[in-house]
Amino acid sequence: MILEEQNNNKTKNIDWYLISILLIAFFLRFFMLDLRPPHHDEGVNGWFANQVWANGYYHYDPTNYHGPLNIYTLFAFQALLGQNLYVLRLPTVLISLLSIYWITLFSSFIGRRTALIAALAMALSPANVFFGRYINIDTSLTFCAILITWGIIGLYQEGKSKYLWATGMGITGMILIKETYIINIIVFIVAWGVLSFWERFFPSQQIQRSKQLWLAKDLKQVIFTGIGLIIFFYSGTFLDLPGVNGLFQTFQTWLKTGQSSGHSKPFLYWTTCFFQYEQIAMIGLFLAVRCLFIPSNKWIRYVSIYGLGMFLVYSIIPYKTPWCIVNLLWPFYFVFGELVANFLKTKWRNEITITLVALFLFSSFLTIRLNFFHYDDNKEPYVYVHTSRDINKFVTPLLKIAKDDNANYNLVGHIIREGEWPLPWILGDFTMVGYYSKDLKPLSYDADFLLVESKKIIGVESNLKNKYFTENLTMRDSQDPSKAYFNYEKFKYLFPGRNPEFAPVPLLPGQGLLAEYFTNKNWNGEPVSLKQVDKIDFYWEGENKILPAPFSATYSGDIYFSQTPREIIFASDDGGFVEIDGQRVINDPGPHAVMESKTVINGKPGWRKIRLGFYDEGGGAIVKLMWIDDKGNKVIVPKESLRFDERLFK
Repeated sequence: MILEEQNNNKTKNIDWYLISILLIAFFLRFFMLDLRPPHHDEGVNGWFANQVWANGYYHYDPTNYHGPLNIYTLFAFQALLGQNLYVLRLPTVLISLLSIYWITLFSSFIGRRTALIAALAMALSPANVFFGRYINIDTSLTFCAILITWGIIGLYQEGKSKYLWATGMGITGMILIKETYIINIIVFIVAWGVLSFWERFFPSQQIQRSKQLWLAKDLKQVIFTGIGLIIFFYSGTFLDLPGVNGLFQTFQTWLKTGQSSGHSKPFLYWTTCFFQYEQIAMIGLFLAVRCLFIPSNKWIRYVSIYGLGMFLVYSIIPYKTPWCIVNLLWPFYFVFGELVANFLKTKWRNEITITLVALFLFSSFLTIRLNFFHYDDNKEPYVYVHTSRDINKFVTPLLKIAKDDNANYNLVGHIIREGEWPLPWILGDFTMVGYYSKDLKPLSYDADFLLVESKKIIGVESNLKNKYFTENLTMRDSQDPSKAYFNYEKFKYLFPGRNPEFAPVPLLPGQGLLAEYFTNKNWNGEPVSLKQVDKIDFYWEGENKILPAPFSATYSGDIYFSQTPREIIFASDDGGFVEIDGQRVINDPGPHAVMESKTVINGKPGWRKIRLGFYDEGGGAIVKLMWIDDKGNKVIVPKESLRFDERLFK
């Protein structure tokens, strides 16, 4: 009987409301956590974490400005649990859950019902779920802001040393996480000053200030612990002491970024996001103004002032990325919770309960719709520069073939496109992957797999000699489409009954080369014209020039060496280069009057890739490609020894 009574008492002591909220929050954040493809930033952060293994520490780069704590946290999780998308995102999930739990700890300051409603609002919030399901340092910054608020209020009302530690570690965490900590800290201080001034005219429900129970030694311990942690992480665990300077240098980069137009949004951007997704916080935003003029709870008023200040500052700053919203929402959950808690004490209790349930259900609908169905839909504002699920067309066969046989981690791959992230992290275990952006090219285009940007497809396919399965895909909405290639012989067991979509088309000799002309001397941008030329033997002057100076040209295709070694001669006025099979064999930067450069081509005879560049700054323009023929004579390379892919000529 006594034992039964004890069990009943234990059951009564369990906070089922808190447990239910945390279970809902956990499910929404952890269920199908790997559904969404890795974001660009996740790939970068995961790669940085892997470099801690390679270098022994993380070198803090102030131009990357986000603090080092996130990298070390990812490193620790991957070291303990392995490398996969669940592990990469687990720290963010846990910190998001911890934020919700910590909101409930405000119960003794603002009332249990207010705190639970605020916690449930955060648990169901579309933004807090969306940005709590992948690497997002603003989720960590939000936790630190909540921790600081709890510490400030606790110091005033109870004066215990644990609140001193909470405030100190919250500030330390912010400094270790993101450079925008300076905004939060300034707004915290200004909000307290505004609260003290405002209450002279509109007093809140007064709370007696407690005697401070912490000692000077406690303050010293907090300060020295915070400084120690900051130095420890910014210095690469004391292995890279110059990294500490980056703590201050980063503000130069950050101030430029804050004025950048690359992510500029209008002043009302956050208001629009609140209205579209965060209706509960929107109600709290309007009520925060009301709290200034009615005798509300002192701490709800303080949080209101802080929340309005953050909202105003972030609206003024033109540089806006949607994940910053999680740092703006949470104060207004408290304000909303206070309103509902007060109304639940009135005769309108039933009506308010029905309205509250409807709001939470609608928020849940938006959250589920966004996170499990439209997670890569670029029409959704929160889906910002995010990787499309299309990427799975490329990575799924690769991960499958490597899982079937570990030796396939040594497959050769070429990523020929601008913007490769998050692929370096996803394919981090593949040892033979090359990344080629801008003018970089592999020595041989054929590989076990390729991913090629659309504007480079024709050029790449003209160099392929093997058969491939192909898939068209878009990595990200703001980027050009790409095409994936899987070597037919290597991957045919993964695509049973399917014929290769790409097979090389044999080329015929005697076509000459493809000439591309540019209105600058650096071969930059798109060519203004494409021509077929039989040979490289040109002299232009005055009005006869093909383009006004300065201009440049490239000539590309194949050159036939009947035997090697073979001496070739490049003559130019003002300068240029010659590449054979992607390797620069003549580099003549110029400028100068007509001058010859020579080199000897070794290696295999037969058809070899050639690309020749030439530029002119003014005056006469001369470019010639010659060689020493089989009879020992210096002659212009004849058209019969040159060819190019006619598909390139438009």
